[in-house]
Amino acid sequence: MKLETMRPLILSLTIALTSLFAAACATDPRDDMEIGDDLTVNHVAPMGGEALMQRKDELERALSDMMIFRQTLESMNDRRDSRGIDSSQEFLNRYMAIHLEPLLEPRWQSSHPELILVDANLRFVQAELLIQMGYGLGGWTDDVIDELIERYKQRGNILVDYPVGTQTTLREALRILRNHKVRS
Repeated sequence: MKLETMRPLILSLTIALTSLFAAACATDPRDDMEIGDDLTVNHVAPMGGEALMQRKDELERALSDMMIFRQTLESMNDRRDSRGIDSSQEFLNRYMAIHLEPLLEPRWQSSHPELILVDANLRFVQAELLIQMGYGLGGWTDDVIDELIERYKQRGNILVDYPVGTQTTLREALRILRNHKVRS
């Protein structure tokens, strides 16, 4: 098939996908996704040994993924690439709701010495990504920020990597994140 004959098909498909993504972004994307509520021992009890190292690897891999998503979305925002942002949003919503949220669910990892920093950094990047995606006022972004405040209320002086590329105290990082949210 020649490219000229395929162009109307490609254009129609692009318009349909863009409409689908726009409709999906109109509400809180977590409402439409089925996320298992079944808690395992890993969700309620601290780990040790190999299981702990595996959890740390999972969190670090998720942080690396989120940093790549953040950088990509930031680049699209700088270029004012609304089509790229729209097409990425459904994927990012699903990734965070299905993969990231369950990974961040266990409360014990927010106070475990081996995991506390990667857990906090991952939550900050998630909040920033949600703000970049336009969830700046209320909803999911506020849930992530509220969870940060709740889990780390006694640890305001630990150093976190936020804003990305710098280290600040968790207390200062929360202030910066809130200001970023209000500006968006």
